[in-house]
Amino acid sequence: MEWIGIRTPQKPFYHLAGGALALDSGARLGDLNGVPAFIGRRQQHSNATFSTTLRYTPAREGDRAGLAAVQSDRSNLFFGLTRIAGKPVVALYTRDAADTDGLVACAPVVDSGPVTLTIRVTGGTIGFDYGVGGSTKTLKDDIDATLLSTKKAGGFVGTVIGLYHYSPAR
Repeated sequence: MEWIGIRTPQKPFYHLAGGALALDSGARLGDLNGVPAFIGRRQQHSNATFSTTLRYTPAREGDRAGLAAVQSDRSNLFFGLTRIAGKPVVALYTRDAADTDGLVACAPVVDSGPVTLTIRVTGGTIGFDYGVGGSTKTLKDDIDATLLSTKKAGGFVGTVIGLYHYSPAR
């Protein structure tokens, strides 16, 4: 009962495959006319850790899968796998009371195995770690978490953090 999405889907966008959760693509975050393939839980504490392991290879520019922290359609962030300039990368994008994302940081992913993503929330800051092939690295640390606050972003729902998948129309 703790798992929620954004808007009501007309058809399910998730299923179990081989014991793992699989998300079909949905609308991009911020698309008011669609339903993002996002399933998350409300952040209940100012100190929290969220983690998932992905088996995903972005096939085309703009494909994304990973973790999203959502306060609203205009204030959210994405941390996960995507393709930039033809190469798979782990990336962090933020949207701070805006209609478009800004790339904060990215790093190449050379191992094609599973990637573990971790978001660390500590009071007013957020850190982003990723693990590939037994090695864990920090992509970005000490990001200002107030972009996801009700005070700055408006609204009333609080932050919801969870799994997200998007592929642009083909």
